[in-house]
Amino acid sequence: MNIWDQLLGGLLALLLLLGLPLFILRLRDRSRFGRAASVASGVAALLVGLLMAVAVVWQVVESKLSLADLTLRSVIPYAGQGLMSALFIFMGIKWIRDEGPDIDEYPIDDEEPEIRASVTQARQTLPYFVEQVRNHVDDALCRFALEMDANDAVHVWGSVHGFDRDHFDVSLVGHDRKVAKKHPARMRIHRDAVEDWQIIGDDGRLRGGYSYIAKFSILKRKGYRFHKRLREQLADFIDAPDGGRVPGS
Repeated sequence: MNIWDQLLGGLLALLLLLGLPLFILRLRDRSRFGRAASVASGVAALLVGLLMAVAVVWQVVESKLSLADLTLRSVIPYAGQGLMSALFIFMGIKWIRDEGPDIDEYPIDDEEPEIRASVTQARQTLPYFVEQVRNHVDDALCRFALEMDANDAVHVWGSVHGFDRDHFDVSLVGHDRKVAKKHPARMRIHRDAVEDWQIIGDDGRLRGGYSYIAKFSILKRKGYRFHKRLREQLADFIDAPDGGRVPGS
């Protein structure tokens, strides 16, 4: 086998290793049979990994290498095969157990029309949220934009501690390093800057959260399948259409 055949074989193997998982993930999110495909792929990967592990052990036993014969050159092939088998086993278990990505894991542009409409809806219902905060409701959060640079802003959630003089007293949720360099973890936000709000009830269901409801609408418009995790999350939003029930699910 010449060098070009080896390179072509390596390229095809790389495309298979990269392309097949991406295809399975897309199928999982877009097809009603996606979950079954994910599980079947996971079982196949797990079996391949176990067979590879057994083969590595068998080769080591058959080689009858003593400790004195061990060299880096002799160990590398077995280590590489063992690493590959561990990767297949890991991915197999992951695909079998995977119920699909969280709603926050889907990249959705804040300029989508549904997201912009959700801001209007949140501001129209803001008096209810203010009243609840003044009554010291637990687990109240609001969403707003923080300026990072001249032409850059991030949309973040803050835990609300109180409301006074048209300002919310909030602590940032998920205060990452990028935001921490520009803004303190606790701040006062004017009511006009609020883009969304939500209140988590004692039963775990959420009032408000219009930007999240908009994200579900966008996924539905784009043809995404609502897998188990998405259906469970959508059902938590009291203000979602049909009480968060996915038609046909």
